[in-house]
Amino acid sequence: MELLKKKNSKFYWYDFTVRGQRYRGSTKETNITRAGKIGALKLTHAIEGYDPLDRKAPTLLEFSSRFVEWVNTARLEFDTRRYYLNGWRLLQTTRLPNMRLDRITADVVEGVHFSGSPANGNNALRTLRRMLNKAREWKVIRDVPDFKLFKEEGRALRLDDQAEAKLLPVADQPLQDIIVLLRDTGVRNARELYRMRVENIDWNNRVIFNPNSKTKKGRRFIPIRDRVMSILLVRCADRKEGWVFPSRQKGKHITGGLVNKQWVRARKKRKTRKKEPKCYQVLLPGSVGAGGQELTVQRLEILDSEESSRSLVRSALQRFLLQPSLQVRSTIRGVMVSGCRGLVQG
Repeated sequence: MELLKKKNSKFYWYDFTVRGQRYRGSTKETNITRAGKIGALKLTHAIEGYDPLDRKAPTLLEFSSRFVEWVNTARLEFDTRRYYLNGWRLLQTTRLPNMRLDRITADVVEGVHFSGSPANGNNALRTLRRMLNKAREWKVIRDVPDFKLFKEEGRALRLDDQAEAKLLPVADQPLQDIIVLLRDTGVRNARELYRMRVENIDWNNRVIFNPNSKTKKGRRFIPIRDRVMSILLVRCADRKEGWVFPSRQKGKHITGGLVNKQWVRARKKRKTRKKEPKCYQVLLPGSVGAGGQELTVQRLEILDSEESSRSLVRSALQRFLLQPSLQVRSTIRGVMVSGCRGLVQG
């Protein structure tokens, strides 16, 4: 490496060649010792493969075109590719795309917030981390900031017997069969259940072979219970091969898009569905014994809805009770019922 001075410059300049490429530039220093150190640092960067010249790093938005092209052409899993593309979509809603890559620090990242759940924000942060690491790999930047992810909480809701009983009457096909199979087999939905094939079902031994899963241990045999067997017999019929859940598109299986739409539709139906008759226990006076008056318990069903009125509830009680002069007081959605004696418990 050579240090030199130009006629019209007060600074020292470095000049060296690495792998046949010549590098020249100003050290911005007038002291020869400091200039020598800067020149040596530039030489080290050139040997390591970085551009020693002071060039501005591109913005995240400018760099994104190269990153998206890599995502679409690299040998990535389908879910990984979709994850990164969705993460970039979330990053575009922040101020990060207009910042240069070398200006994105840990403090800047930790000050950015995303809408939705913590998992949504972590999707964007993991994508950003991947973009910055690819930028360092491609010699665009030298350092990658170390930032923390959002804290995620585990799943709290379970698809138990009660939830299944509520969803099945309002769910469409194939969501009905999917709910039963998910509960009785414990398989993953997108990677295992939707890709289930007829030729992997052993009808004699009542097991399903799962050849592809998220982990190596996911390759396993899944026992078939009675409910699962009845569903598979109907879906597979006389077929010897093919998808258990075929798509409308020839040769393909269903995806999460169809199931998610049916899931949302089923939840809306469940919320807007008319309420089932609410059962009230009506205590009626019975025989009088030595210890005092006894009560006999009978049951009365009254529809608990917005259309209920005082007259409808009173008439229903009077038709059921043998003694309409009893005094009964109960509040049903704000409707006070009086005229009978006793106790109504919801």
